[in-house]
Amino acid sequence: MKFGELDPSERPKVNAFYQLTTYKRPVSESDRVFVAEDAGMIYGAVRIESIDGVQVLRGMYMHPDYLRQGIGRRLLKAIEPPLSETESFCIPRDNLFSFYGRAGFNVIDQNEAPSFLSKRLASYVEEGLPVAIMHRSQGEAY
Repeated sequence: MKFGELDPSERPKVNAFYQLTTYKRPVSESDRVFVAEDAGMIYGAVRIESIDGVQVLRGMYMHPDYLRQGIGRRLLKAIEPPLSETESFCIPRDNLFSFYGRAGFNVIDQNEAPSFLSKRLASYVEEGLPVAIMHRSQGEAY
């Protein structure tokens, strides 16, 4: 299995992959997209959005038939170099706090996050999602 950054021309593949999951937000032009794939099949995908001088880890999903096989952990490890370039944030569901915690992320109060993330968090909570903002310092090692 290969882990790496996807060429921008292949973004439609990731949007199609996301349709297999519960994640329905499409990849934007400015996102860096990383995948776990083998023989052209995507087993996992994650996006890094750069905004206001920070990075936001978004849309980390695994193929539903291949959950709990270490693919997510290996994909997160593969994006370590770009993730360490600036401070980073993510807004995971509560059942993933320990997963991201092992990669150096810590739950923070929404008032400690950039305002755009606080607004994003509020919209997710309004949808009924059990989420929180997590933060990781620049250069934090996984």
